[in-house]
Amino acid sequence: MAALLGCIADDYTGASDIASQLAEQGVRTVQLFGVPDATTEIDADTQAIIIGLKTRTEKVDSAISDSLKALAFLNRQGCARFYFKYCSTFDSTPKGNIGPVTDALADSLDAASVFFCPAFPKNGRTLYQGHLFVNGALLSESSLATHPLTPMTDANLVRWLSQQTQQRVGLLSFDALDQGIDTARNRLNDLQASDHRYILTDALNDHHLEQLGELCAEHTLVSGGSALAPAMAKAWRRHGLLPENTGSEIEAHNLEGHALILSGSCSEQSNRQVEVWKNQGGATIFLNPEELMTQANAVEDIIHSVRDQLADGPVLVYATSPAVVVKQLQADYGREHLGHKIEQAFVEIARQLVPETTQTLIVAGGETSGAVVSGLNLKALTVGSTIAPGVPWMHQHDTQPLAIALKSGNFGSDTFYQEALQRLHSGVGHE
Repeated sequence: MAALLGCIADDYTGASDIASQLAEQGVRTVQLFGVPDATTEIDADTQAIIIGLKTRTEKVDSAISDSLKALAFLNRQGCARFYFKYCSTFDSTPKGNIGPVTDALADSLDAASVFFCPAFPKNGRTLYQGHLFVNGALLSESSLATHPLTPMTDANLVRWLSQQTQQRVGLLSFDALDQGIDTARNRLNDLQASDHRYILTDALNDHHLEQLGELCAEHTLVSGGSALAPAMAKAWRRHGLLPENTGSEIEAHNLEGHALILSGSCSEQSNRQVEVWKNQGGATIFLNPEELMTQANAVEDIIHSVRDQLADGPVLVYATSPAVVVKQLQADYGREHLGHKIEQAFVEIARQLVPETTQTLIVAGGETSGAVVSGLNLKALTVGSTIAPGVPWMHQHDTQPLAIALKSGNFGSDTFYQEALQRLHSGVGHE
């Protein structure tokens, strides 16, 4: 039986985010990293294939090319529904990449209309009258306004998306959803009749997501954050497109070594998580960006220190710094050069220590996660238990077992790392 859903995510943490949401619904889910090649095999009982790409901040042409290659693979697997996953904070500059990638996917699939639903109410991301809020604050007034790669300076997503596409962008507002599915469907039909191919959707709560899941059930292509996925899975079951939930519990393999945690995110939440880990007595090593840029042996020294400390317990290696510090470092060394240097340092640390010294790895930050996964040459992982909304443990079951969690910088509670290790040791997941 062919997989029903094929999902293309614009970064690796976003891919594991939606994979987690689906696995929680008992959907048998596999996550792939990068554009799959001809040798990639998918188990026959897989119901959802999630392909994580690194296209969020790529040049538009490259993002489109990789996304279309991923779509071709999903078509070959027989998928009937498709999802373009991006961040719940709609991370993209005015010139890309969400609009252009959606254009290419929609044209390839001949999709008459496409939903855009980035909202994730449980994580504080809500859409009201087309404006995105983060924990009650307008997106443009949150910390995302100063994101080093994708500063979101306008919370009006109808206006923001309209800068990225020639398609007309309409809004399906919360009041239509509040009035019930028939009213919402009539409003949607009106928007489509007036040539609005792209439909941005308000969503303030899970009830709105449930309504949208039903509206999306028959659509070939949908786009958004991960929170819509559970509602869509439920709707597909009601429509007979998915069998009843047959998920079963699985146990993580016996893993050797204490956990290695790598934090390259500069988000406010990542800073808090690092501080809580330190304050609760967790072992930490600071990956000093200035030393990294000026001292040839900086990475080797850190690897030596990490290896010694991993003998006694979990270790957190972090380059996470306050925004004002990051801004100054970028000015001193160049944003791209500094970012690349930090990413490659994390990659080298992971390569030297995984899996020989440890088989448990947590990575915080989308760009950092992408670099580390590529550096370790990971291709496909089974999605397991959820640590926090949008963040699952994932498992590699072969001659080199590995449990890995990839965390978007803004996700998880202040005690995320402690919760992650506790969850892993409970040994419960979904298959």
